[in-house]
Amino acid sequence: MEQGMDVSHIPVKQEMEESEVVQCAGCRLEMTFSQFMRHNIDKHNMLSWTVGATPLDLNNEKLVLSMLNKALKTKGKKVLSCEICGEEKKSAVGFFTHKQVCGKTDEEIEQLRITCDICGKSFMPVSLRSHMQIHQRKAAEELESTLVSPVSSSSSMTPGSSRGDYGGRRNKRAAATRAKTRMSEFLSDDGYTPPMRAAKHPQLPLYSDFHAPGWDSTPRLLQTWRGFISLTGSIMCVFKDCSFRCDSTDAIRNHMSSCEFSRCHDMRFICNICLLQRRDESDIAEHVRREHESKESNVSSDANSSSDRDSTSDVELESPRPSVRRQNRQSFRPKPQAAQRAYNKMRFLQNVVPGIGKDLEVYSAALNWTFEFRLSNYVESVFPTLSPDKKTWTLLQEDATEYIPSAMKSIPIEFKSSSQDAPIPPYTFSIFEGQVIDGVSTFFTGGPVWAMEWCPIPMRVCLSEEHTPSEYLAVSTHHSMDDTFCVPKCYSFPNIIQFWDCGNLSSQSLYQRPRLALALAHDYGTVWSLAWCPSGAYDLVNKVPGGGKSTLRRMGLLAAACSSGNVEVFSVPFPDQLTGHTDQKTLPVYKTRPSLSLITNFTEPSQCTRVAWYQGQEHGLVAAGYSNGMVALWDLLTLAPLLWDSQRQTLKPFQCFQAHLTVVSALSFNPEYDGRFFMTGSHDRGIKFWDMDDLSAPMTHHRRGYVTDGVWLNLWISSITSYDDAFQHEHTNSTLHPVRDFGYKPYPLLTQNSVAWCLSYNEWINATAQGSEAGEIVVTFSSQLMRGLDNEKNAIDKRMMATYTLLKKVASEANGEKVLGDVVTWKPEPKQAAKGKGKKNTRTAKNAKSKGKRGTEEEEGESEVAASLYSPEAILVDRNPQHYADIEKSYGICVYDTVRGDSNKNRLPEEAKSRVRVSGKMHPTCSDFYPITSINKVAWNPNIGRFFWLATGHQCGIVRVTGMHFMQSATTNTFLNKARESISQNQ
Repeated sequence: MEQGMDVSHIPVKQEMEESEVVQCAGCRLEMTFSQFMRHNIDKHNMLSWTVGATPLDLNNEKLVLSMLNKALKTKGKKVLSCEICGEEKKSAVGFFTHKQVCGKTDEEIEQLRITCDICGKSFMPVSLRSHMQIHQRKAAEELESTLVSPVSSSSSMTPGSSRGDYGGRRNKRAAATRAKTRMSEFLSDDGYTPPMRAAKHPQLPLYSDFHAPGWDSTPRLLQTWRGFISLTGSIMCVFKDCSFRCDSTDAIRNHMSSCEFSRCHDMRFICNICLLQRRDESDIAEHVRREHESKESNVSSDANSSSDRDSTSDVELESPRPSVRRQNRQSFRPKPQAAQRAYNKMRFLQNVVPGIGKDLEVYSAALNWTFEFRLSNYVESVFPTLSPDKKTWTLLQEDATEYIPSAMKSIPIEFKSSSQDAPIPPYTFSIFEGQVIDGVSTFFTGGPVWAMEWCPIPMRVCLSEEHTPSEYLAVSTHHSMDDTFCVPKCYSFPNIIQFWDCGNLSSQSLYQRPRLALALAHDYGTVWSLAWCPSGAYDLVNKVPGGGKSTLRRMGLLAAACSSGNVEVFSVPFPDQLTGHTDQKTLPVYKTRPSLSLITNFTEPSQCTRVAWYQGQEHGLVAAGYSNGMVALWDLLTLAPLLWDSQRQTLKPFQCFQAHLTVVSALSFNPEYDGRFFMTGSHDRGIKFWDMDDLSAPMTHHRRGYVTDGVWLNLWISSITSYDDAFQHEHTNSTLHPVRDFGYKPYPLLTQNSVAWCLSYNEWINATAQGSEAGEIVVTFSSQLMRGLDNEKNAIDKRMMATYTLLKKVASEANGEKVLGDVVTWKPEPKQAAKGKGKKNTRTAKNAKSKGKRGTEEEEGESEVAASLYSPEAILVDRNPQHYADIEKSYGICVYDTVRGDSNKNRLPEEAKSRVRVSGKMHPTCSDFYPITSINKVAWNPNIGRFFWLATGHQCGIVRVTGMHFMQSATTNTFLNKARESISQNQ
């Protein structure tokens, strides 16, 4: 309820439990009370009630129009839709008129009409009042003209008179009105303050004292009660343990004056807006100041204006109003003062978290904002019909070979870190093998990782001290290391989606060895993007939807964007529910059919490249982007027979439009406003922000570079987009794009010197991670991202390179194990070095001499890469390998962690920050070399208490789960304790 009457702060438990099951009187559907409030607005335009409550008087024109106007403001939409015939009206009066005639015959409609006694025309009852006002206005104008006596009865005009003169009296010109406004501004600049007039609507008290006489007659409290009655049909006594309920303010006041529970009530003060009660006046005053004071001016004016309209009698409504003549010229609009500009309106951010500067700290306001958002929008159960059926899950044994990836072993991989004491020999993984190496969970998937998402877990489960849930990571890879795809075609072949059990990742837990818990086999080709249902699909131990014997306990709903052209939604059970693979040697590869297929009706099928699931209430919207530039939108809550096919379990989109000219590579929803706004990015170099109410053109369009990934920041009105560096080599950055340039222009946030394939945003700690083709992970822990971004120096101090990757040659083989040797570098040809580049090389040599010996061959190789200019003439000494088989024979990689979970954030290694200051100092890549070092996917853990874990998927097939716990502080620990108390109190 973003607009209209402000009831967002009213605790529903004061009136009715949110989980209490009620029945809608309009359509007889059963649902929880919290779902009914949204259902009443969306389906019945606030004209329904719960069974057992006092029915609304639908014949009361004044009441019905008031409810319809509130529905328009609350929904934020432009039309009211009739639930019988589906016709849409833009005004409450028009909708009320339509409801009177909907479903009636012409004869019945004619009997409802009322004839005007003056002109004889017939109207519907709701339109007669406006018609009579026209007659009254005409009569008033005729009466005014008869009262004006002209100077001369003749038709000639006297000298000095004009057309607008009546008896020598001249009408006031519009220019005089503008001059008066400018004079007032001129006097105010000189310090002149005009006398203050009494406020038209005095400020209403925001809290009341139970001991004060007449406390229950406070206008603001009465307004809140009326809001409850209009929304729920009844109000409840405010005294503790009293169950009295009524449907009028007079009845509740009469009851509370004699309520027997008032004597034992231990609270003294009550908030007149949200009915919160406190013992001390200082506590209730602080609550009002923090929660309601900034909004009360708007609420008060709305309430007073609405009360004025409600108290206006029919005689007052029929009084004539003077006619207003519109001016054709452009009216004078004074320049807004500094306090009214958007830049200054966002000064509140400076008061949210004090001490915002260059210190590397977590933006603590993001913790509270995210927690409040999830409390109000995340639920425990959605889409109960989409449950995993045990009969449809089949264990594949001999046939599993064609579904698993082709690479049985990985290339040799070295793991090093800044705090490592002794070197670790290179490790070669077998397929589906998981290890904990140097404190980092690592496993080998068998193919290049291109889609990866964490399974969301309810906050009450994560914060519970009794349960220790395991964290599951969904991973999808290409079937082969050398798979390539053509944009205009669709591809269908056997593949799997892997679900890895990474153990309990709470801050107190120890590192656990990851294992492959489940592999979902399918025939939909490669999966380019994955999206879990944000909440409500994780079944608790004692709650299984459906209740059937064949129904499995559901772990989540997973949407997969497939190269076959569709979005397949799988209902994934907990792996322990599938008991077919009792033998440890048997791979847990199961095949099932999708619970729901989101299809399109394109004339030429196209690969689905991106999928996004709406995080707001009910999670009913799913969006998908395609390789032909189209974007499709589905409503999972719809029951329209033209879109939904229950037999085939398919759903068609309610909206498709051409968003871009080619591949859609970025797609993300804004979590507010019922999914109305979303962003897209494409290989056509465009980043666009869309309003679902008008898809004819984007709200904002930025054109910068070849977009590879992007995400809408949940806490801010902006998005972050990553790019290919083909257009701006050594000058490409992942960029922060505000909607309509609100507050600032596009801002370079993360540096890169190669293709940045992926981005991931952590809304809990306001952090962003980026993975590049050079194998570098850059992380930034930002402060506020709305107004006047931190200056360049401070922004640099908040970002770091967490990991980088080096390509090495195989030096020798000892006992069948490969040993890695020198770092592979790109060297310019001698001709290039002789063409005026000597000055730069001399300068580099001086810097190397002044630094002395660095000590490791990796650092020498890296400085050589950073110093060399990448150009078309730059080549490798040996032949450039084009395929994975060439890499597997002669090369390995070294993954170097500059920061670890136990690092000191105040004493991070110098290379962690120095490498990201300038793009040119970062590692380049060669376009004709197999991208074995590339990091294709990064994903922050979205669960509370686990948000410092970052998963990274590599081209070589490994996935690493790295902890950023060096950012954990007393602030985050205090927040988790308060969140745990809040969750336990609400249960």
